[in-house]
Amino acid sequence: MKFLQINLHHRKAATAALCHQLAEEKAHIALIQEAWIYNGKIRGLTNTGGTGYSAVPSHNARSCVYIKNHVNALPLLELYSRDTSAVRITYLYRGGSKELFVASVYLPYDSDEPPPTKEMRAIIDYRFSRKKQLIIECDDNAHHNLWGNTGTNGENLMEFLVSSNLNILNHGNQPTFVVCNRKEVTDLTLGTNNIGNLVSNWHVSDEPSLSDHRYICFKISNIRVDQVTYRNPKRTNWESYKDDIKVNLGTISRNIRTIKDVDRSVDQFQGLLSRPLIRILRLRPLTG
Repeated sequence: MKFLQINLHHRKAATAALCHQLAEEKAHIALIQEAWIYNGKIRGLTNTGGTGYSAVPSHNARSCVYIKNHVNALPLLELYSRDTSAVRITYLYRGGSKELFVASVYLPYDSDEPPPTKEMRAIIDYRFSRKKQLIIECDDNAHHNLWGNTGTNGENLMEFLVSSNLNILNHGNQPTFVVCNRKEVTDLTLGTNNIGNLVSNWHVSDEPSLSDHRYICFKISNIRVDQVTYRNPKRTNWESYKDDIKVNLGTISRNIRTIKDVDRSVDQFQGLLSRPLIRILRLRPLTG
């Protein structure tokens, strides 16, 4: 499976360049920061054979995950915010299936708090509680010599990565952010131990992105995308599904006083409906 990360800096031209990359199948998953937004929506990613997932409403979203249609993915709605997007990838593995969490994170340079943000911490906690593998593509806006920069405002982020058992998967110190008077490494690929061992061909691309950031590209070797899979609702134990819903219905917050409370309860309810569905709807290869 091929991955690509890019900060589009809200540029239409950079979005068009990304669409060209996607049309040539240079990536199955694109982890995007600062996408092009027009009339309150992320634009330019349609007609590319995939779907972009971001916070709703997306008028000020700075994070997006783009997934090709033939990749089996489910958005993790409870982890979405202005600066974070995350999906669950399900893929065939040794006669069964495995899951990988993939996230796009933007860490604002003008934040009052040092990185990481509480939204990024929530993604790490979510992954840890479910014992899944995780890949994060992060525009960190932080500096540390560990990833090839001078400066020390990345010290908090570095300590957090160490304590969270997240590895920096960047190779070398080739700049990912380039303007006329400055070249820096401001984009990080982060991964848990097991998935990090499977990442190959990580590199900063020389292809023009039409953004001040450059493409980061890599592959994960044991995830195949040429096998089309499907889920058959007719072969589903719907009674078990109903039982799961009844058992967990009480976990949804009923303390609703503001619009944010409504959004949180809706996200919890969507997660309540989708998680048991993924478990009981087995992934099957499409044959014939």
